Formats: sequence, C-alpha cells, structure tokens
Amino acid sequence: MVFVTGGTGLVGSHLLAELTATGIHVRALKRKNSKISIVDDLIDFYGLEKKSEIEWIDGDILDFYLLKDVLKGVKHVYHAAAMVSLTPAKEKQMREINETGTANMLNASIEAGVAKFAFVSSIATLGNSVNGYPVDESCMWQADEKHYPYAETKFRAEMEVQRASMEGLKTIIVNPSYIIGPGDTTRSSIQLFSEIKKGMPFYTTGSTGYVHARDVASALIMLMESDIENERFVLSSENRPLKYVFDVSSERLNVKPPKIKAGKGLLEIAWRIEYLKSLITGKEPLISKISAEISTTDYKYSGQKLIDATGFKYRSLNEAINDTIDFMQKYGY
Repeated sequence: MVFVTGGTGLVGSHLLAELTATGIHVRALKRKNSKISIVDDLIDFYGLEKKSEIEWIDGDILDFYLLKDVLKGVKHVYHAAAMVSLTPAKEKQMREINETGTANMLNASIEAGVAKFAFVSSIATLGNSVNGYPVDESCMWQADEKHYPYAETKFRAEMEVQRASMEGLKTIIVNPSYIIGPGDTTRSSIQLFSEIKKGMPFYTTGSTGYVHARDVASALIMLMESDIENERFVLSSENRPLKYVFDVSSERLNVKPPKIKAGKGLLEIAWRIEYLKSLITGKEPLISKISAEISTTDYKYSGQKLIDATGFKYRSLNEAINDTIDFMQKYGY
C-alpha cells in the first residue's frame, strides 16, 4: 500500500492518477472539502486505465495521531502536501504546514515502519549557480544568501528528511523546477494560464527551468520503486524565458501575446497595488515583491542527474503547455 499527501494538488493528483493505473492500493490524505474529481479527470485525459480505487482520508498533516493510524500497513509514502506562497504574511502558516507537517509525516512513517519516503521539495532550496552553469544537486543552500520565507520552510523540511534518513528511513528528495501541467488553474503554478487567457499586456524578462507535472509523478514513482535511496534529484526538462511561455500559451488560447516589457519600476508599482488589494480582499496577491524580483531574474536548472541514473526521458515544455490548455478547455478548469 502507498500513501499520498497533497493528493488534490498539481503533483499529488498526477501521482494518484499514475498510481491507480498500476493497480497499487492507494490511500490519500485530503482536506474535507477538497475537489477529488480532478484525479478522475486526469485519468480520463491521459487515457489511463484505473485499476484500483483511492481510499481517501479526511485529515491534516498537523494531526500526528491521525497520521500514525493511517500509515499502518503502508510501504511507501509520497509527501507532496505543502503551502506555497510568496507573501511574507503567510510565513507562520507555511512554517506549520511545510516544516511541522513534514516532521510529523516523517516521525509517523518511522513509527509505522514505512519502507521508503519521497519528499517533493523545490528548486527554491538550492544554492546559486557556480560560474554560470545550470543549478544542479551540487549547488547547496548558502546561509548568507537572501532567501524568502517559502524557500526557508522547504529547506528546513529537507533537513527533517535528512534527519529521518539518519534514523534509518530510506528517503528520496526531488526538487522540481517550475511545474506546468493539467490541473486546477485557480491554484498552484498554473494560475498563470488563467491570467494569460484573460489577455496579458505585460511580460517580464526573466527565465527559469520547467518540468511537466506528469514527469514529476513518473520520476517519483520510478525512484520509489528503484534501489536508489537517500539521494536528491533536480527535476527539470528545459530552460526558457518566461515570455516564451506567454507567447506559446497566448497563441494556443487565441489571445494577443504580451507586448509591453515590465521593467523593475513598473513591477514595483504593480506589487504595491496588489498588496493593497490583498489587504482589502483577503486574497493572495497576483504579484508580490518577491515574485516581482524572481520574474526579472534568469535562472537555469539541470535535470541531468535523473537521466544519468535512470535513463529518464523528460517531456518537452511545449507538451506541458499543450496538455495544460487542452485540459482547461476539455474539462472547464
């Protein structure tokens, strides 16, 4: 039996779709009002055969005693649940969910005798590039670097994973780059597509690495079933400017691509306006000071280690974009 957290999120829903197609008994944790139909929609979209049902558990990773109960008889744990926010006001919640929640999952897994634990981390926990080479697993976090709250919480969560591995739990950490793939476009990284669909006049000059959500799920399952343990893997298919994603997606959605370059001055005005709007509405701002800085920076990542270790073949960024838009249009997300 396997256990998945974050099963209605972008990575978790892909994991569940792929796992149920193998016929493995799957148990998944969700919040009470989470939309679980996303998993069946993914199974249908990818043309997978559903060979096993999902045993859904209502609960929270902050409830240690619940975790101890639901992990009984579980062989493998995929921990994909996390809170992602670039808003400093959410730091306390992120620390609880990303740090304490991960520690709870690990401690409960050790007590339950889980054989192997996979943790979905982030490229945000990695250090900067050396001599201009793409960031990979050797680029370690530096204490003197400027890090934002989300990155810090995921880094501390990784420290918990390493602690658990020293206590005897076999672990895997994956650090995906920017994840794109079919899912709920009101959540996660693919909110971007909802904004592109409305017609975006502005673009930013930064670049980053991208990976298909289905590749993240496939890589996790492959690594879990392998003899590889206590290793980390950057998951990234290719590096592209953000404008490339805007242009390709705009063409597919039949809207005008952005034409106005948003410089630092314009972005500073934008994030301040969004901050004021968030105070009034209580909603997450579309752009923050941190995301504005990130969107004008060039990042490059290498997923070569996974290829060398397993022969893994990544899907292209264009396939990820097309799948996302096809899914939006077919299922109304």
